[in-house]
Amino acid sequence: MLFVGEPVNNIKSACYVEYANYLHDNKKIEKAITYYNKAISLNINNYYAHGSLAATFFEKKQFKQSLEYCKSASSIKAGISVDILSHVIYEALGEYSLAKEMLQHILEFYKKDLVAAYDRLSYAYFQVNMHKEAEYYCKEALKINPSAANFHYNLGMINLAQNKLLEAKGEFNKVLELANSRRYKRYAINKIVNINNLLGQP
Repeated sequence: MLFVGEPVNNIKSACYVEYANYLHDNKKIEKAITYYNKAISLNINNYYAHGSLAATFFEKKQFKQSLEYCKSASSIKAGISVDILSHVIYEALGEYSLAKEMLQHILEFYKKDLVAAYDRLSYAYFQVNMHKEAEYYCKEALKINPSAANFHYNLGMINLAQNKLLEAKGEFNKVLELANSRRYKRYAINKIVNINNLLGQP
């Protein structure tokens, strides 16, 4: 960055974001927030710092703070990840007309790949324990691609979070039928064993 004339403060700001991401990945959330804010203090237009703070507060279910950073990130440049967070936040806050408007924008962005939109929406809802909404969008993804083992795994996890044990077990069994990945199969087997233990089954 330095050799293409990027200001030193912008370079430092980008480095702070990288370090904050590392802290976030290691569950040191409050310290990560500190460094995202340091990044913004050096470069007010650091989109990634604003977007990362939006995502961090979203995970903490601090929706109003998250929304403020979604708006500040969007004022710098458009980003579909921020739009997805904004949609879920508006839904969680009961701002249904704004949520619907944002959803239309998201579906328009993904019009050639709706399954990706549904998958990302499902994950965002799942992150904040909005399980019915997560289930709805996961099922919409499965309507388009019913043989996707990863979507069956995700639906199993959503069912498990709702204590729908038999439905979850059914989805994990579908993973075993459909998955080519040993990793997914191993995860599914572990979940089935845990469910059997909860159900008192061998």
